[in-house]
Amino acid sequence: MKKITLTVIAFTIIFGVQLLTSNKSEAGYHAPYYACYIEKGGSLQKCIGPFQNKYACEAKRYSIPYGATWLGCRT
Repeated sequence: MKKITLTVIAFTIIFGVQLLTSNKSEAGYHAPYYACYIEKGGSLQKCIGPFQNKYACEAKRYSIPYGATWLGCRT
C-alpha cells in the first residue's frame, strides 16, 4: 500500500512541476495579434487588432483609454 501511495504522490508532484514550468505557446510568424485591455470600472475585455507582429501590438499599449488595465497581446 505504501508503494502505491508513494507512486501516486510522485506522479502528482511531477505533473504539477510540468504544469508550472511548461513553456507558454507563442504565436506563429504570420499569426495576428490583438491588444486586449479592460476599461476602468468595467469587467468586459476589449481587444483591438489585428496587428501583424507583437511589436506593433505592444505599441498600442500606450494609446488605450486612461485608467484601463492592460492585459497584453493575444493571438
